[in-house]
Amino acid sequence: MRLPTPIIAVALLLALPVLLPYAFVSRRLHQRRLRSAAEAQPCPSCGRPLGVAALQASDEQWRAHVAELHRAHPGARFRLVRLVYAICITCGAHLHFREASGTFTPSKATA
Repeated sequence: MRLPTPIIAVALLLALPVLLPYAFVSRRLHQRRLRSAAEAQPCPSCGRPLGVAALQASDEQWRAHVAELHRAHPGARFRLVRLVYAICITCGAHLHFREASGTFTPSKATA
């Protein structure tokens, strides 16, 4: 049995006031967890403090990677999974954030 399209549309409109704030709060909490972990944890490779600069370096590399994909394949829709959340500015180690433990671990990914 299929639901009629108008019912689905109305359900989505009614759910938006709940879903949008939840998405914004969830994103903000994730960013806060990343920042606090980066400020508290040293790089697993070299032992130097990571800091916010490691997160910014990873964000810049991610934006450049996505921009290159869009330039190479205009009009394409991508399903991307980000695996590198911090790049140590001292040794260049790519680090993955483990949400459950709140720690950074070395990543095998390069983008």
